[in-house]
Amino acid sequence: MIAPRGVLFDLDGTLVDTAPSIAQAVNRVLMERRLPVQPEAVVRGWIGGGMETLLQRSLRALGMDAADRGALGEFVAAFRVHYRACLGEGAAPYPDMPELLEHLDEAGSVLAIVTNKPREFAEPLLQRLGLDTRFRAMVCGDDLARSKPDPLPVTTLLNRLQLAPTDTWLVGDSIADMRAAQAAGVPAVLMAYGYGSDDPEARALAAAHAADVAQLRAVLCPR
Repeated sequence: MIAPRGVLFDLDGTLVDTAPSIAQAVNRVLMERRLPVQPEAVVRGWIGGGMETLLQRSLRALGMDAADRGALGEFVAAFRVHYRACLGEGAAPYPDMPELLEHLDEAGSVLAIVTNKPREFAEPLLQRLGLDTRFRAMVCGDDLARSKPDPLPVTTLLNRLQLAPTDTWLVGDSIADMRAAQAAGVPAVLMAYGYGSDDPEARALAAAHAADVAQLRAVLCPR
């Protein structure tokens, strides 16, 4: 079975379902401001593109001015506090993902993470779930001057790990992932179970689609 030279994984909605704790933190922010709490299913639709984008979407959905930098800054600061307190609660790798990572690692693939999640949250989350030892490198949303959908995080990992774009896959669930991959010249797999996979542009940009990890394995490791 052939394995790719390198695989770059998004984190939230791709490797791990983190929506429960994200929704919990968002709703704590809303309750503090006497705003209506939202079902987890609604918050899932806001995830993707980073923390600031998440809070912008929440403001917009509640009829508030998402362009108000003051309000947005307050929301982001409060979210950080609450998310730090509940980080990882209810979070779990998607079914069969740990086994796929083990297979790719043993087959010699170089594995890395490219996420818009801040490092202060990404690192402890991976450690808590026991996934941190599988990855050679990680670029987080606050590591560089630009994050996804800009290609800089992807090209940074390619250069750091000495990977060629044509020998590498990016696995993600959002338009930010697909745009970053396309701009970097890396083929991408769109995971249908993720938070932003129903975006028509994301579907159009993806080189392949996978409904679950079994289908992802078939794409990455064709017989």
